[in-house]
Amino acid sequence: MVLTIYVLSLLLIISIVLCWFLFRAGQTQLAKAELYERWILEFSDDVLSTYTNIKDIDKKQMFEKDDEVGAIFQQILEIIERLNTRTQGMDTEGEQNEEDV
Repeated sequence: MVLTIYVLSLLLIISIVLCWFLFRAGQTQLAKAELYERWILEFSDDVLSTYTNIKDIDKKQMFEKDDEVGAIFQQILEIIERLNTRTQGMDTEGEQNEEDV
């Protein structure tokens, strides 16, 4: 009978310690998730701002597509459009992607 009480007490203590460690690990993971979420939102805002700025530059037709600078500008524009699509969930015309629905 006494042996059973000792074994159960030991198991209870082990269980409490393990629960505490799992709780702390959960708090750490939650803090990391919040940090990553904040980073993603900031990155998303930066992409949208960059996309808007580059579209404004492109409206002025400052870069011709037939020269080297224009080709590089067009590649940069395509990359930013893809980033905008991935981070904002919108296509280049401002409509929601079918993948996100």
